[in-house]
Amino acid sequence: MMNEIIEKYHLDFSGTTLELGGGYGVQAAYLKAKYGDNIILHYSDISLTAVKTSERFEEFFKVEIDHKYVMQSELIPLAGESFDCVFFFAAFHHIQDHSRALEECRRILKKGGRLYLLLEPSCPKYLQGLFNRHTRRDHIEEESFSRKEYAALLKGQFSTVAQHNFTGYYNRESRRSLLYYLFLSLLPKWLLRFLPCSQVMVAVK
Repeated sequence: MMNEIIEKYHLDFSGTTLELGGGYGVQAAYLKAKYGDNIILHYSDISLTAVKTSERFEEFFKVEIDHKYVMQSELIPLAGESFDCVFFFAAFHHIQDHSRALEECRRILKKGGRLYLLLEPSCPKYLQGLFNRHTRRDHIEEESFSRKEYAALLKGQFSTVAQHNFTGYYNRESRRSLLYYLFLSLLPKWLLRFLPCSQVMVAVK
């Protein structure tokens, strides 16, 4: 799915790149394998256990992630204007203080640097109750925004913002989700803004 997103939206992860909320490091290890010497990859998660587990995926992809951190996305102990790219993969909606996290992303990005929010849940407000009943998990903090709310968050910090509805149905977490996104992929693009759909967002400092 990561490669599908990269190719479809022409994303560029080369240069000095930081993943926030990287979980077990699957995407980080994949990108290191894909870009090789063209990427200096920094990877982080709030969980020490998750960061330690990333060694399994480094071994699988036969790579070594350049730098690893256990840290919050709202408080990044790294120098300002030091990254070409910062990204979240299905993780931004778990952040506790979204505005503060975006401020930190903007601070550490170089001028013209890219922020990617990938595979983030989005739902119109009039369907929020139904959406939450089918997607919320016990004891896991998460948030879903409408397209307008995402736009407002990002445009407050970045000069250019592009939003895309992503209907890829491969590798979805359940059969129900796979069938739903297969259904979305058959609809006209204009109709997607009225239904819950994963978002891919590109913001430039």
